[in-house]
Amino acid sequence: MHCNYALPRSADETIVMLAKNIAIENVSHTYHPAKGQPVFALDDISLDVRDKEFLALLGPSGCGKSVTLKHVIGI
Repeated sequence: MHCNYALPRSADETIVMLAKNIAIENVSHTYHPAKGQPVFALDDISLDVRDKEFLALLGPSGCGKSVTLKHVIGI
């Protein structure tokens, strides 16, 4: 992922991120709760967002939208 970004200087300022390409390949994520069975949040997800493309992640609660975004931004 190639990004140019500016960090906020104050609490009122918004972070701006301009990306040329965003790509993830074969990403999987499993939660291991203290009790119970592992939960597969993502299973072999790949996507490629190119310059000037718009992407929306839509789906019901718990389907992996936020987990996917966390992988894209690296947290």
